[in-house]
Order: sequence, then C-alpha cells, then structure tokens
Amino acid sequence: MSTFDRKQFHALMDRCLDAAESLLEPESPDPSDRLWLPQFAVSIINDRSRVCAPRVFEAMGWPAGTVVGFGWVEDVITIGAVEWGRSAIDRRGHVRLPTEVRRDAGIEAGDPVLLVAMPEEGLVAVLGPRMLGQALSPMLAPVRDTEARAVTPLLGPGEG
Repeated sequence: MSTFDRKQFHALMDRCLDAAESLLEPESPDPSDRLWLPQFAVSIINDRSRVCAPRVFEAMGWPAGTVVGFGWVEDVITIGAVEWGRSAIDRRGHVRLPTEVRRDAGIEAGDPVLLVAMPEEGLVAVLGPRMLGQALSPMLAPVRDTEARAVTPLLGPGEG
C-alpha cells in the first residue's frame, strides 16, 4: 500500500498552478500571488443549450439583460457584450449558446464546461470537454503514473 508523500503532493500542486497560469493570462495586481486566478465557473450545458455563470458575468460587469454575441477560436467559445443581437443574459445569470457555435466547439447538451472571465479582453471564454481534456492532460500525467501515485485511506474517529 502506498502512503501519502507530502513532497510529491506539493510538487504536483506546483505543476498544476504553473499549468493553470500558462493557460490563463495573469491579471493579478500582484504577479507573485500564485493562487490568484480570474473569476471562473463550471456549468453543464442543459437541454436548452443554456449555461449558468452569474459570478462570471458579474465579474465582467454584465448585468441581467446584457446582450451578448458569440464566436469561437480553436474549440473555445467566446462570449462578448454587443450593442444588438438575439441573446441576452437572463435574471438568473443564464445564457443560451447557439447550436452552431456549440457544435463547432464540440460541445453537446449535458457536457460540463468551464467559463472564464477575461475582463481585459472583454470576453468570457467557454471551454468544453475536448479543450479541457487537452489542457489538463499534461497536469494529470503524473497521476497516471502508477508508481508515483500515493493514496492513503482516511481514518475514522478512534482509528489510527
């Protein structure tokens, strides 16, 4: 049985933070703050093609009723505020992703997505399972190494 290795754990966490920082441009006022990340949310695409991310839209300064447009770049959907259009953020912080944009990004109903506020660019990025898999694969490689894995069972009250 493997035991918990604190050094391995911290090394893995450092790699994860480094990878996260390389995926998302730092917007922190203090670049030395390694734990700072922009506002993000995880949502599930429902059967009506909606995602829910009120905190992300709030971080962008987009209240309910803000009209938004969509684009995509290499499997990443982009959402931006526009002057006119057919889609708007509803009072619950939901927005409907157009079918053609979802299909181009490889996102289906029921898929989890990551929404990331990018205020300096004026965009929200929506990453689907395909893009998240590519981004996370290098970070999860050490976990896939059976010899490097360390799992310790939790002890209940009075055990140990």
